[in-house]
Amino acid sequence: MDVHDTALGKVLEGTNQYLIPLYQRPYSWTMKNWDTLWQDIIELAETMKHAPHATHFTGTLVLEASSVTTGLTQFVVVDGQQRLTTLSVLLAAITRGWEAGGHEQAARKIRDQYLVNPYADDVDSQFRLRPANFDEPAFRAVVQGQKLLGTESKITSAFSFFQRKIRQLDESGLDLQELQHAALSGLKFVTITAKSDDNVYRIFESINNTGVRLTQADLVRNFVFMKLGKAGDRIHDRLWLPIVDQLSSEDVEAVFWIDAQWRDPESRKLNVYEQQKKHLKTMDNDAVVAYLENVLDIAGALRQLRNTALISDPGLQTQVARFAQLITPGALVVATRILFLLTKGKVSLEEATQAFAVLESYLVRRIIAGIPVNSLGRISAAVAAELTGPEVAEELHRLLSTGRRAYIPDSEIRRILIETPIYLRPRRENVKLVLQRLLEQEQAKDAIDFSSMSIEHVLPQKLSDQARIEFAASLEPGEDLEETHQALVHTIGNLTLTNYNSELSNSPFSVKREERLKDTGVIANHQIARKDSWGKREILERSERLSETAISIWPGPNEALLNSKQESVYDRIDEAMAVIGPGSWTTYGDIAQAVGTVGQVVGAAVSRSGSPEGAWRVLRAGGAVSPEFSWPSDSPYKGRSCQEVLESEGVVFTDGKADPSQRISVDTIRLQMDSVDDEESDPQAV
Repeated sequence: MDVHDTALGKVLEGTNQYLIPLYQRPYSWTMKNWDTLWQDIIELAETMKHAPHATHFTGTLVLEASSVTTGLTQFVVVDGQQRLTTLSVLLAAITRGWEAGGHEQAARKIRDQYLVNPYADDVDSQFRLRPANFDEPAFRAVVQGQKLLGTESKITSAFSFFQRKIRQLDESGLDLQELQHAALSGLKFVTITAKSDDNVYRIFESINNTGVRLTQADLVRNFVFMKLGKAGDRIHDRLWLPIVDQLSSEDVEAVFWIDAQWRDPESRKLNVYEQQKKHLKTMDNDAVVAYLENVLDIAGALRQLRNTALISDPGLQTQVARFAQLITPGALVVATRILFLLTKGKVSLEEATQAFAVLESYLVRRIIAGIPVNSLGRISAAVAAELTGPEVAEELHRLLSTGRRAYIPDSEIRRILIETPIYLRPRRENVKLVLQRLLEQEQAKDAIDFSSMSIEHVLPQKLSDQARIEFAASLEPGEDLEETHQALVHTIGNLTLTNYNSELSNSPFSVKREERLKDTGVIANHQIARKDSWGKREILERSERLSETAISIWPGPNEALLNSKQESVYDRIDEAMAVIGPGSWTTYGDIAQAVGTVGQVVGAAVSRSGSPEGAWRVLRAGGAVSPEFSWPSDSPYKGRSCQEVLESEGVVFTDGKADPSQRISVDTIRLQMDSVDDEESDPQAV
């Protein structure tokens, strides 16, 4: 390759023409970039007043020789298109400045020498710089002094910026000639021109794939259009622009990742470019076009997920919208697959709608069970790769039911909704959505907007004197009020939705019933208000009823296909206890909250035979050892007290209670459990 130190004027003059290929991104500099460049040129012009040979390094310009004819030498701009375009726009603004001052000859000289070649054979050959087709109309307009309406190109904005600065040039103590001289003679590029035996792909990658300037999707696009060469001109408008239409840059990247995952579920988002390049490398142009047509269908499916109004069928639209409302990172890849198969005509509309109902059931049951989302991306990719149709709903149900994919069975859904403090789940917005769907079933045809409502605890979270008296009256003799309150208050049976959360606050049930629960369009709240009291029996009865509603709304797995080692609440408790290291302790309540159960269940897990590593580090709320704690028969600590073992690990006790500063919080337990899950999952889940 040839490397030279070249001034801007030398780059642009003569018979050279610079082509910005389709594989480059559109012109994207912003006001911050323009202003930085302007200030650099102003400082250079000031310096050149007393040091005429001063220069300013502008950057690298990487070129590939394209064609040479008698009157024209064309170069493809591999790198440096943003700077070269911006400086050409600046020269166009300088030309307009000369014209505004009545200096037509000065304007003509700079236009004919650096912007257009008046002796070229045709219009396309006249322009010394040719941006890609999405920016070319705007660039030609500013060079020719024409107005172009309705363009989204930032070239028009850059031109307006430099025009404003030139009108204010007198304020800097410079004139237009000094500005022009600094730009053309003082701005220096290092130009690198690739020879025929140089690998321009590698040059481009070495410049653009080492930083954060280009996304993985940008690099895929660049590689595709490098391969297509001149054939890319027609392919760009027909396929690439429709692919990216109405999608964010993140979603465009997701499209290519989804495509890679369908071939290899282990594909990583950070390696999308390398994976796609390997896939495309041996393809001819026809195969590349077929590849882009397939990607276009994936993009169309993703667009429908992002904007369900694009789905014409009301039934499918409703079901996809229900999926879209669930905040479940990782499930996008299998949802896209369903719509893709529908687009391809491989599944029927009815099958696609039913498949989304299956997917919703699977995801909602995971939400109810508090299953971490870490492994969902990996599961979703593996399942999506096997979905082919035509019976996609049955396929999906079978695949999600098979093995350890956490499709929660009916018995576990009942147990969780009856005894688990579901309100304490970390993703509260999904808890609200589950509750909303359950209440909508009770609304039947009396539709109501739940979106503005918030979760209300019928039995207050904090018991006032009157609320305590009312709740105590519902208990059996010998039942502990505080423990029973803690076990029930956050369960599904005690939760509803209302617009009066702040007004109701911690009021006792007798006040809530009369003041708000009766005066509402929410049928579930009418049912609650008809109760004479609200205590343990009422909450448990409602939890049981709502659990049956949940099972009917969201059908369960094929339990014959479930792995017998399907993770249970006891598995999660064991995992939580295992992350409590020596020198630390936590409580039954903290473990319960971290895994989504109640303290009594944790107590049973700690005291059962063969309790796991770390069980002795789980103490009562105040830091005292539970008197019911005992070592398993095969424990190496048999014969020693729990406190003695904890002290040997570094836990400090005062008056029989562990040091509060050594207590591990709920958030820390969750974080450490998630980090363990991350080791076997994809952290880049869509």
